[in-house]
Amino acid sequence: MSKMPGSIKILFILFCFFFGVPGIGLLILSVGVAHPAPLIFGLIMCACGWIPLYIALRKMWLKKTMLQHGEMIETHFVEMNPAYYDLFGWRPYIMKTQWHDPVTNLIYHFKSPPLNRDVTHLVKERGTIPVYIDRRNPKHRYYMDVSKLDKLTQRPYNR
Repeated sequence: MSKMPGSIKILFILFCFFFGVPGIGLLILSVGVAHPAPLIFGLIMCACGWIPLYIALRKMWLKKTMLQHGEMIETHFVEMNPAYYDLFGWRPYIMKTQWHDPVTNLIYHFKSPPLNRDVTHLVKERGTIPVYIDRRNPKHRYYMDVSKLDKLTQRPYNR
């Protein structure tokens, strides 16, 4: 459920390489011609190609780190909304939850990874959603584990 459809993954990778590889070529060309135009276009193309790929890889690393070393807490469902973005025709859902930290008396809000469908009815039945946090920085270093919901909804992705 939280998996991005395979065709969207392929388009994302092609997009990154379509802009990133020529951007590197333009950066190399700018060294040879000593003109700022290829340098500027090369930097823009590298940013369009490599920054989204870096963000995706960083999220994968954060998920792995939090599942191995994070502290699991149970959060309460707040809402489920369609994402503000549309990635090559795929518009996922984002679940929001909250947790009250009894030690610091603060309320933290968490967002799920992209979900293929609205699972509000499953979450309300389950009650809580596990989130793995880094106690030193729970606001920015967390991973919401939606794998249990994935097993409850085995329907394929339809668009």
